[in-house]
Amino acid sequence: PSLYDVDGQSAGVSYEDRVWGLQTDPIFVEARATRNDIGSIDASFTLSDQWTLRSLTGYLVTDTKRPSIDLLTDGAFHEKQFTQEVILSQASERFDTVVGLFMLDEHTTGDRDQARSWEPFLRRDRSVTDVWNVAAYADTRWKVSGPWTVLAGLRLDREDQDFASNNSRVSNANGS
Repeated sequence: PSLYDVDGQSAGVSYEDRVWGLQTDPIFVEARATRNDIGSIDASFTLSDQWTLRSLTGYLVTDTKRPSIDLLTDGAFHEKQFTQEVILSQASERFDTVVGLFMLDEHTTGDRDQARSWEPFLRRDRSVTDVWNVAAYADTRWKVSGPWTVLAGLRLDREDQDFASNNSRVSNANGS
């Protein structure tokens, strides 16, 4: 795992303090370990001497464990992402054209349990994020003459995001 300091300049901690570990409490210093599983498929099909169809598929799973270095904080992120893109392209002496469709489906969960020594309860934070994105696009390049080229394009994009969070405080196991 690599050490990752969650305190930063925005929290009023200077760079030297972060590098040399002079944080106020180790509960805020995370030791993150991330595993990425990635797969992709790129398939192209020649339809004619001018037209090509291409399909790009991607899949990503990320698991990140994020305990604090003193183990009073435990947490994780889990992300799954699927993408699909279909591209139809045409190339000729005077015109190059691309038409495509894109889709992304992403689901992310996060959790964090934190037992701060100065608080009589355990902090439990849970979150879920879903992202759905679809797009259609087209552009064409017209080689007018010599150095002159005209480029025109259009992209339509729709993205929906849902986020839910649940933050609770429960009594510490030590009975306080």
